[in-house]
Amino acid sequence: MEIMLLGRVVDAERAYSIGFANQVVPKGQQVEAALEMARELTAMAPLVLRTIKSFVTESILRQGPSETMGRTQRALSVVRESADIREGAAARREKRTPRFVGL
Repeated sequence: MEIMLLGRVVDAERAYSIGFANQVVPKGQQVEAALEMARELTAMAPLVLRTIKSFVTESILRQGPSETMGRTQRALSVVRESADIREGAAARREKRTPRFVGL
C-alpha cells in the first residue's frame, strides 16, 4: 500500500525484504542471474512447470477483469477451433449422433 499510495521508489534491498524480488545481485549481473534461472528451468519437466504456473496465476494470484476476460477468451477459442465443434456441426447437418473425441 505504501508503494502504491505514496508512489515511493523502492530500492533492491527493500524490494527483497518485502517479497517483491527473489534475489538481489550486484549491479551489472542481472542478466546473468536471470539466464542462470532460465538454465535451471530448461532442465525441468515442462508439463510440471506449466501446471504450477497455471495453478499460481489462476488460483493464488488475484486476477483483474482484463486477465479474467483474456483467459475466458482463450478457453472459448480452444472450443471454437476444436475438432469436436466441427464434429457437432457435421453430425447436426447429417442428422446423426456426434462422435466427440475431446479435441
